[in-house]
Amino acid sequence: MKKTMIIILAALLALSCLAGCKNKPGTAAATEATVPQETSIYPTAPADYANPFSDVPPEGDVIVLHSGFGQDIWPYYSYFPEFDLYVISKRPLDTTDFSLTMPIQTGFTAEVYDLSVIPAPSEDLTSGAQTGIHVFPYYLYQIYRGTDWKEYTRLQQKLENMDVFADVEAYNATKEARDTLALQYWQDYLSLTARDLPVFYAYQIQVRFTMDAAAIYDEECSRIELHLGDFDTVLEGGSFRIHAESPPLQAPSQDGWLGIHPGILGPYRANCSFGDEGIERVEMLMDLDATEDITLTDFSLYGGRLECLQLNVTISSDRGGSMDFYWDGKTPVKLKAGEHLDISAVVRDPSGSGSYGCGARSLAILRYSCGEETATHFAEIILESRPDLWEAYAVWFDGLDVSSYYKDYYQPCWNAWRDEFKEG
Repeated sequence: MKKTMIIILAALLALSCLAGCKNKPGTAAATEATVPQETSIYPTAPADYANPFSDVPPEGDVIVLHSGFGQDIWPYYSYFPEFDLYVISKRPLDTTDFSLTMPIQTGFTAEVYDLSVIPAPSEDLTSGAQTGIHVFPYYLYQIYRGTDWKEYTRLQQKLENMDVFADVEAYNATKEARDTLALQYWQDYLSLTARDLPVFYAYQIQVRFTMDAAAIYDEECSRIELHLGDFDTVLEGGSFRIHAESPPLQAPSQDGWLGIHPGILGPYRANCSFGDEGIERVEMLMDLDATEDITLTDFSLYGGRLECLQLNVTISSDRGGSMDFYWDGKTPVKLKAGEHLDISAVVRDPSGSGSYGCGARSLAILRYSCGEETATHFAEIILESRPDLWEAYAVWFDGLDVSSYYKDYYQPCWNAWRDEFKEG
C-alpha cells in the first residue's frame, strides 16, 4: 500500500491523544475553560446532539489493569526494573491508605499516584489545550456512535488503488465519501464537555524492584495483594519471573567498550495496542559507532517470550553513503572504524494478540569481535499492552465493543504500515 494511507492513519489516530502512550505519574488539577469556537474548518455542533453514553451501571465499580504478569525481569541489568498497575474506579479511593504485598524475597517498593482529573462541567475535553490525561479520544467517540469501520477501510483502500489522473471525478467522489465517513461525528465531538462524559478516578501503582544484586533472587510470583482505600483485591491468573543470574554477556578484557561507542543505552519500552497482535517495530534498538574495525557475529533475544521476526541493519559513514539491508542475525557483518550502526527489529509477543494487560520483555544481545577479542552489547525490550483509560472505562463499565475498530480498521492499516517497512 502507498505511503498516503499511513499518513492518513497517523492523522486520524493522532486525534485519540492517549492511545498507546504511557503517561507520567502525577496529579493534575482541573481548570475552568470554555469550548473553543471555530477551532477548525468544521462548525461547532448544536448543543442538542444525541449523547451516546449509557447510564446502565456496571457490575462492579473498580477495575485493575496490569502488565506485570508474563514478564521476565532482570533487575540488576534493567533500566526499568518495574511494572505498573492501573486502577480505574467510579468512586474516589484514598491513596494514603495503600499497601501492596507479594510473596517474594526480592526487595521491592510500591508507590501510588493519583491520575484523576475531575474537570469543571463546562470544561472542553476534546481540544489540545486540555493537558490532563482525560482527553477523550475521537476514535472512541466514533465507536460509541457506530462508525462503520469496515466501510471506511474499504473506501480508504479503494482510494489508495485509484489513479487520480485516470478518472478525477471518480477519485474525488471516493475521497469525499471517505472523508464524510471519517468526519461524520466530528462536529458533535467538538462540542463535548464534562457534562456529557462519565466521571471516574484513575490511579497508577508503580512496583519497582531493587537493583542491589545481594537482594535479588531467582523466583516466580503469581499473586499480588492490593489494598487501596476501601478497595481490596488479589491479582492471580498469571505470573512474572525475577532473574538473579547473569545473562550470557561477555565483557572485554579491557575497561570500557571494545571497539564501539554506544549511542542509545536505555531500553526500548512501548505500549502495544489491542490491535497490534503483539507485534512492534523497535526503531534504533542498537545505535553505536565503531571506533575500530569490528565484525558482528550474532544477534539473539535472551529470556522472556519475545520473538524476533525481522532485523534491519543500516551502516553509514561520515564520508557519505549508507547501506541498508535485512540481517539473519548469523551471517558475519563487517564494520570499519568510523562507521555508524543502527539495528532495528520487528518483534512479537505471541501472547499479545487481541488481549489487554499483557506484558513481555527480553534482552537483545549482539555479539561481535574486534581483533582477537569478542564482546557483547545488549539492549532491553519491554512491550506492554493496555488501553488508554477512557477505552478501559468504555470496555469494562459501559460494555462497549471495540473489536470492529481494531479488526476492520486498525489492523488493516497496521498491516499496510508493516508492508511499508518490508518494502523499505
